[in-house]
Amino acid sequence: MQLVTWDVAGTNAAPVNTETVNIYLSIDSGLSFPTLLAENVVNDGSHIVQIPNVVTTTARIRVMPTDNVYYAINSSNFTINTSDVNLEFEKLTYNVCQPSNVVIPFKYTVNNGFDETSTFSVFGAPANLGVSFSAPTADTNNTDVDLTLSNTQNVAPGTYELTVLSNSVSNTTGVVVTLVIGNTSFADVGLISPGNGAAGVNMNETLLWEENVAYSSYDLEIATDAAFANIIETKSTPFTSYRPTNLLAETTYYWRVKPKSLCAEGTFGPAYTFTTALVSCNTKQAQDLPKTIPTVGTSVLQSKITFLDDLPITDVNVSVDIAHSFLSDLTISLISPQGTRVVLTSNSCGDFQDINAVFDDDSPSFVCGSGANAAIEGSVRPLGSLASLNGESVLGEWILEVKDGASSDGGQINNFNLEICVEGLSRPDADNDGVFDDGDDACLGTPNGAEVDVNGCAIYRFRPDNFAISIESEACTTSNDGEIFIDAVEEINYSVTITGNGVNITEAFTDTVSLDDLSAGTYQICISGTDGTITYEDYCVTVVVTQPDVLQVLSAVQNKTLNLQLSGANLYNVELNGVTLQTTDKTASLALKNGLNTVKVSTGIECQGVYQQQIYIAANPVISPNPTQGKAVAYLGTLSGSVTVTIYTLSGQILEQKEYAVQDGKINLDVSALAKGMYVVLFDGGAVKGETKLIKK
Repeated sequence: MQLVTWDVAGTNAAPVNTETVNIYLSIDSGLSFPTLLAENVVNDGSHIVQIPNVVTTTARIRVMPTDNVYYAINSSNFTINTSDVNLEFEKLTYNVCQPSNVVIPFKYTVNNGFDETSTFSVFGAPANLGVSFSAPTADTNNTDVDLTLSNTQNVAPGTYELTVLSNSVSNTTGVVVTLVIGNTSFADVGLISPGNGAAGVNMNETLLWEENVAYSSYDLEIATDAAFANIIETKSTPFTSYRPTNLLAETTYYWRVKPKSLCAEGTFGPAYTFTTALVSCNTKQAQDLPKTIPTVGTSVLQSKITFLDDLPITDVNVSVDIAHSFLSDLTISLISPQGTRVVLTSNSCGDFQDINAVFDDDSPSFVCGSGANAAIEGSVRPLGSLASLNGESVLGEWILEVKDGASSDGGQINNFNLEICVEGLSRPDADNDGVFDDGDDACLGTPNGAEVDVNGCAIYRFRPDNFAISIESEACTTSNDGEIFIDAVEEINYSVTITGNGVNITEAFTDTVSLDDLSAGTYQICISGTDGTITYEDYCVTVVVTQPDVLQVLSAVQNKTLNLQLSGANLYNVELNGVTLQTTDKTASLALKNGLNTVKVSTGIECQGVYQQQIYIAANPVISPNPTQGKAVAYLGTLSGSVTVTIYTLSGQILEQKEYAVQDGKINLDVSALAKGMYVVLFDGGAVKGETKLIKK
């Protein structure tokens, strides 16, 4: 026994309407499915089957409609092993009408040398049901046995799960069979939805009624009159729901259901009535066309149409005009705002050219090359089902997607229209401005494609290049002489307002205007204008009036070279020892002479300040004052680092040795502890090497 499950995926409802399926077994990894496990079972997603007595590691199951060609196969192989005892039934569901008996044949088979005697019994039989076996025991392979179930007239009609058991000393085997007992007594079927007298019912409404396990199927009738003289749709189904396919808008319908069993059928119960909703249709044309399909490479192009009503869809028709020199390169799809994709054509029509057609589910399938001016022409059925969009809201952006999957051939999307019918009254928008005409639109008849405001009135904007705005920054940080100059291309009546940084100024002009005496900061400029007929939307920009930065100079001396890092200006005057160099670079390197060097940096703008520095470069270190009474400064000619200072007597005796950190090219010496006399001072460290004499007073 094996429970087989599958995804129904809505196939038991319109438009597929698969009510029953067959289940097949393959033992060769799905290359063939010769074994029928179950036939005409309800398409409800699960069914118990009996696996035959075979051994395989490559078994697969296929579930396939009884009246269609699609199917589902499990994704991987599974293994079937034999057991010692098998009870092999022709089927697992048996039907009987009261008061008849039912005979259920099965074959007792054994494997693996099993030779014990097995006794048969039934577990789960309802009270009063007679149970007997043609052979109560078996000990031989391939023994045929008949199970007879009797006295059904004394058992309540319904469905029963019976377990047929085989018991021996070392083995118990069971198979569940379903017994359906039917009779000729029927109660009326209770209708559920839509409720009796319901109005405004959806065109895609599903009819629902009560379930009764004693009934095997139901007959449904839908009519336009209470006497059911004009029946517009009938359906026989094992399910307790059905979605009609022929309903019209604003129409009153009557519906009723009759129960059936395997033994007889009942009568139609009391009818319910409902009235369908109003349906209105609206056609819109894409405004973003034409678009060129390139001849080089592959491409995906889209055209879009927006609907503003939030109403359920009842019908969709798509009109497209596409020029292309090799149609089988194209896949054309319609995508709804909810993301549902319906394929109109896909790699169709070979080397035929062009499409100029209306895709409508109610039209015949297209025949490539049958059109006089285009390969696909007139009203034709798409490859996918536009009916799959029914019930979705029309609200949002609809996309026509055109995929060109090959290079060399190209073309153009010329036109794209959508006709969509919805339940309810579609509000009018004749000028396609996105504002409904029946009360919201204060400016009816705006030009197609024009930008409008929330009231439906046209918005007029200045052309992007209508204004040239130049900024003059402050000369100095406190001069407050910044300026904004506006030059308009079109001469009309303008008004400009500048705000920010403590300023709120409004000026009128026709072509140019200057806003003066501004301090550095951020300003908002808004310009309005009118030519006497049209009033333009404000054009607003943010501008910044700057001021000169403070001059900043960072200096460093390395090997008699002065390296400068400059910021705060665009042009610098660098003066070294009376010689001036002008540069726009942010760095400068200057060769220093021995002795005193004077450096001065300026920008030509007085308020930015002047940087000055003196640098002493000595061939040997210099001590000052010399002679000294105790405190002295040694000038070393380098700006950083460390130096070791050793003081000798004239006879060569070391009196003191100490390491100093160099600051700004010099170190401070304290020789107060030395006796009066002359000494030799040795400097050793990095770029500083040399000696000099020191006189202590």
